[in-house]
Amino acid sequence: MSDFDHKWQRDVKQKRADDAIKAIGEAAVVLSQEGRLDLLTTRTVSEFSGYSVGTIYRYFERFEDIFINLFLKRRLDTISELVVMIDRHPPAARIDVLLSAIVEKMIHELARPHPKVLKWILRQFFKHANEPEKINVIIDILVLPLIAAAQRDESGSFRLLAEDELRLILRASQAMVRSPFFEQDPIAGSKMHIEFVTNETIRLLSNMSNDSDKK
Repeated sequence: MSDFDHKWQRDVKQKRADDAIKAIGEAAVVLSQEGRLDLLTTRTVSEFSGYSVGTIYRYFERFEDIFINLFLKRRLDTISELVVMIDRHPPAARIDVLLSAIVEKMIHELARPHPKVLKWILRQFFKHANEPEKINVIIDILVLPLIAAAQRDESGSFRLLAEDELRLILRASQAMVRSPFFEQDPIAGSKMHIEFVTNETIRLLSNMSNDSDKK
């Protein structure tokens, strides 16, 4: 068998694996929006994805990993989108415009799965992950882009903070975004929730509150 044949077979197997993982993930997305924990079974995922239970366990060590991986992928995708958003923020534009968009994006991310399912996913994550605390540090990816945005700012609305201080503020904002969802508080994802987190984040990261105090 030629090297070309070996490569072709590997490519076909990889394509099949990618297709299966994608279909299983799409089934998990649908089920995560239903809000029924009784639907979170390998049989239901098999029915929704069109792949057998055996195939599911070929690609996922545990059933819970399907939803954990989905949660982490969404988290990383959101952070990547936020980095692009920050990098594209015009120097003359005020920070409140940027922070409003960031908070709304973060809240929208958590609003996609049903609250009951989100809570279940997080329980599984903290139960099975080797270093579950690392879920909190993903947001640190935004530190350097935000510092760069503050350095090129021409609006005078950005506070130029040290990395450690900015990191703590981002963690605090992240907690304000997450807590209502984790606690299944009725305000989670609401206009009130968005406005509160946005206002507090602006207060912590901008010079705008200082300007208003002087008037």
